Amino acid sequence: MGVVTVMEKTPNKPAEKVSEKSLEKSLDKSLSKPLNEIQYIGLRIGYFRKLRNLTQAELAEKLSINKNYLSHIERGSMNKVVSLPLLIKISRALDVEFSLLVDLQGMNKPIYDIKNEFKEMKEILEQMKEFITEIDEMFKGMQHIDNELDEMLDQMDKLIEDVEDK
Repeated sequence: MGVVTVMEKTPNKPAEKVSEKSLEKSLDKSLSKPLNEIQYIGLRIGYFRKLRNLTQAELAEKLSINKNYLSHIERGSMNKVVSLPLLIKISRALDVEFSLLVDLQGMNKPIYDIKNEFKEMKEILEQMKEFITEIDEMFKGMQHIDNELDEMLDQMDKLIEDVEDK
């Protein structure tokens, strides 16, 4: 499993790298108390946001909502209502399947099971990234074949012209 670097930005400080260990400690702290459904979904939103190296301000801007409102959503504040369309918009902005974002199956699991579930999700995302990179490299490697085919087509056009001229 690779290392995820998360960028946390504050208004008066330059961006600083947050290690995977720091992300895990944050997750442990969040999971140390019982969570309701809203808090659990908020935790998942925050986790995926951090995996995408987005600050709350950046995600809020993508969603056209106030950063403070996003903060309340991630904390699962009971006095803030999150609409279904906004949850769908969040899943799209984070490039996460909606069902994965709002999955409550792990909510009643012990802390380490939830943490492992997040780690498994992260591994799947890393595998997807590697797969896409490999496909991209394969197509770059095929560029010479494309060029050779173009040359062969040009030669065929010349042969056809030669035959037509005779």
